[in-house]
Amino acid sequence: MVLARLIAASFWRQRWIYILWTVSLCAAVNGLAVIDVYRASLSETLKVQGAKILSAHVAISARRPLTEEELQKFTEALPAGSRMSHVTEMFAMFTTKNESRLGSLRFVDESYPLVGVLQINDEEVHGNRLASEPVAWVAPDLLPLMNVNEGDTLKIGATTFTIRGVIRKDSSQTFSIGSMAPRIYLGKKYLPATGLMTFGTTFNEKVYAEVPQPVAPDLKKSVESKLTDPAIQVTVPSDLEQGSLRVLSRLLDYLGLVGLVTLSLGWIGVYYLGRRWLMLEQSSGGLLKCLGLTTADLRRLWLIKLTIILIVGVTSGGLLAWAGSNAVIPLFKSGLPEDFALIWSWRNTLVLLLIGPGMGWLLLAENVFRTASVPALDLVSQNNPASRSWRLWLFLIMGVTLLAVLLTFLQARSWVVTYSFLGALAGSVVIIVALALLSLGLVRARRHPRLSWLWHTVTALWLRRPAVAVLLVTVSAMCGLLSQLIPHLEKTLVGELKSPPETERPGLFMFDVQDEQVEPLKALFAKNNIEVSQQSPFVRARLIKVNGTEYERSEITTFSTREEEGDARMRNRGVNLSFREKLGPAEKVVDGKEFNDMTVSPAEISVEDSYADRLKLKIGDELLFDVQGVEVGAKVANLRQVNWDSFEPNFFMQLKPGVIDGAPKTWIFTLKRHKNLTPMQIQKLLAHDFPNVTSINIEDAIDAVSTLLGKLGSGLIIASRLSLALGIFVFVMILMFQLLSSERDWIQLHRQGLRGRDILALQLAAYGSLSVWGALLGSGLSLLVCWTLAKWTFHTRPHYDWASLVQIFILTCLLSVSALVALSLRQFKQTRFKSRFDSL
Repeated sequence: MVLARLIAASFWRQRWIYILWTVSLCAAVNGLAVIDVYRASLSETLKVQGAKILSAHVAISARRPLTEEELQKFTEALPAGSRMSHVTEMFAMFTTKNESRLGSLRFVDESYPLVGVLQINDEEVHGNRLASEPVAWVAPDLLPLMNVNEGDTLKIGATTFTIRGVIRKDSSQTFSIGSMAPRIYLGKKYLPATGLMTFGTTFNEKVYAEVPQPVAPDLKKSVESKLTDPAIQVTVPSDLEQGSLRVLSRLLDYLGLVGLVTLSLGWIGVYYLGRRWLMLEQSSGGLLKCLGLTTADLRRLWLIKLTIILIVGVTSGGLLAWAGSNAVIPLFKSGLPEDFALIWSWRNTLVLLLIGPGMGWLLLAENVFRTASVPALDLVSQNNPASRSWRLWLFLIMGVTLLAVLLTFLQARSWVVTYSFLGALAGSVVIIVALALLSLGLVRARRHPRLSWLWHTVTALWLRRPAVAVLLVTVSAMCGLLSQLIPHLEKTLVGELKSPPETERPGLFMFDVQDEQVEPLKALFAKNNIEVSQQSPFVRARLIKVNGTEYERSEITTFSTREEEGDARMRNRGVNLSFREKLGPAEKVVDGKEFNDMTVSPAEISVEDSYADRLKLKIGDELLFDVQGVEVGAKVANLRQVNWDSFEPNFFMQLKPGVIDGAPKTWIFTLKRHKNLTPMQIQKLLAHDFPNVTSINIEDAIDAVSTLLGKLGSGLIIASRLSLALGIFVFVMILMFQLLSSERDWIQLHRQGLRGRDILALQLAAYGSLSVWGALLGSGLSLLVCWTLAKWTFHTRPHYDWASLVQIFILTCLLSVSALVALSLRQFKQTRFKSRFDSL
């Protein structure tokens, strides 16, 4: 009871420090907790709704026709009583009475969907409604987009379909950053009549299966054991986060890093407010020791207070995160699966405990133990605490580091991102401290006795307490760095969609061009003065052996990292081969022999460097391909770097002409922008004479992705502003800490005859200049850290938000100086200097 009264009394007596401490901790955990709530909710929703999103309990797919033998093996791997549905998906041009456009076609059989809901107009239907006549169900955005209505016709290939319904609800429709065209449902029996399925046509053949309940947990492994070809993708509902919702997951991972930035700022505030709290506790702790409390009792009392405030702050942050998550759901609603619901999971609670009480204890426990061991009289007089226990300090540093690594990995699910992010922050601290010490060294070397009294006193303060000066520069620099990093990363993410300055993107991208159509196409282009930017052959193949060893598929597990997921996707996909005489403008050899020196006999092949890294290939490896039933061998001769932003036809693997020239192939064309013809007008010409050729208006595709990122970018903007606000808040708190710590200095200066305005000028010069110098360092380092993360984490070029950099720098300086003046006035008022400031 006595202990509880002591705690309650101290909380009330020092309520402002506890309120500020709670707010700092609450803001720190909120940003990270919101992201974690969304990720946990998404995963749980996929577990519950995954079968509806997949439209089955298990599915197989390939970018080629599935053989009867493969279908038989799939049937054998399923339990008795299973049902199957066959679907073919592709992009193709369709024509209305007004214009032509790219469509996402889904040819379904009579039993589709096996699981889930497909609502056309006001009725739930199945594919059997599409079997009796050539009709189509279309996405609702297609009608206004093409200025058509129900009852109008669509010409797809050689067949005309009538629009007989609008898709009002489709449980399989999920977030997809690549949705470049409206979805159209058609009957599978009419696919041959369209004439779209020519040799080399790009499509996805899918077979869905509904199995009796309960679904066996090893169903996927059972199917994969039968279908060993890596080109056949086996999907179950739990794979969707790595599949169709992969982009949303990556966005959440990116926002997780934003949350970590906010958390880092919050930890700085929590630590220094905790130091201030311990200073305020020293006098009362000394009196309690004089009254009979032992060091262990005092340590226990302070640790209980610390635990209470950490739990209160974390609980407040969790409640705010839950409320904030519900508030911002409309921003992401269009990109979330059907029936998405927020769920608070055990993982959310674990993360909160780690980032709150766990990290708080690691940051402050050593200071509590050290301060509690100080003798009673030294505590009352607030003398320096006892000497530091380096063993305990090292243990706590290791604990903080391990916890930071764990939290970063949980958010990014990538060791590359984890090490890049934490390494960049740690490197920034080292650089800041080194520059701060160098600056003090220059001040000491250049200090002149003829300086004005103001700067003489300021430099004396810096040199007498170098640790305080370095600390203020470091903290202000880190606050500036973390606050300005988010706008840079946000612009970098969107900047990937913009053309590189040295590259002009083509206007139209065409594929599925047949061998016999190449010359007629060129004649059409010549007739209309359309210039071909590049043309490349496209040969489908399958990698079957590497150095004589069978090439096996790679599995994705629940705890796979992002790198492992990317490697698995590369290993499990088919291989597209091409050949050309020389490299394109977007390619360059980075290792191995030059492309022009490659030989045809024996055959040598060039591999894109990141693709080779994921497939664990190196120069000299012997590869064996199955090219349309014919085995072709080649040795890796070099590694290439490709600028994928060029949007020119580029391939992971390329040979010289003379190796696979006679293999069945299609062609890919890119067209330069035309002065008089728009991409849509060119698409009309193609749709009329070459209905099987698929063309993509690159600008429309980029605009669609930009619009989607713009909507999702609202979360980035909110997170960025939260980081900025928290950074300024933390910096003001640390300024207050330093002002209160130096109160005795100002009293002595006042007694020596300095007026209030002189002391205010001294404080502004001493602390304001350090703040500005730190903010400048933070601004510069934010550019360096952005470059590091863009290059090593996101593998792209950095894009800097210069306007935000200047605005945040000016805002930080203004608010810091304003806070410094306000805190100084308050301090002088409390020390009975108010009368001296009446003259200001």
